[in-house]
Amino acid sequence: MQQEQLLHILELVKDGKLTPDEAANQLNVNSREGSIHQQEDSVRILSCNVDDMTPESISYALGVFRKSGALDAWWEPIGMKKDRPGILICVLCREEDRDEMIRLIFLHTSTIGIRELLCEREVLKRQQSTVETPWGPVRCKTSTGFGVTKTKPEFDDLSQIAEKEQLPLDEVRSSVLDILDSD
Repeated sequence: MQQEQLLHILELVKDGKLTPDEAANQLNVNSREGSIHQQEDSVRILSCNVDDMTPESISYALGVFRKSGALDAWWEPIGMKKDRPGILICVLCREEDRDEMIRLIFLHTSTIGIRELLCEREVLKRQQSTVETPWGPVRCKTSTGFGVTKTKPEFDDLSQIAEKEQLPLDEVRSSVLDILDSD
């Protein structure tokens, strides 16, 4: 943020044209405009506690959530009232998928209530490519931003090669990474 912008915002607060909270929001927006953030968005975390579902039912429900558009779905062991062990089911989704995910959580779990958190998140910019290997093409994801670059071969491709060639998965992964490093 440039010094003139900062002074202008402070002047608006002094003159009563901006509240301190509005100024803080304006400072945050302006500071992000010139930042190295690659992608930011808002997501929802929907969660519920259950203590009366089978492991198979929980697994099935998480699969339904993912297939229906959830960015991720997971469970965590928790302690519930009366010292009963339970499960915390969490679904990460986009804002536009919120209502459908809530419907699916009520439909596929035994819960009678859902908590939700609105979260801002920073994500690296992603790009997909393909690298040629002695076993055929392997898809790779490259993520960049914040001065960081990460490249990761696609697990499904690695596991198919490992199974077909009867090689350890780590050996295939290592070989693919070596090919990527040499490019």
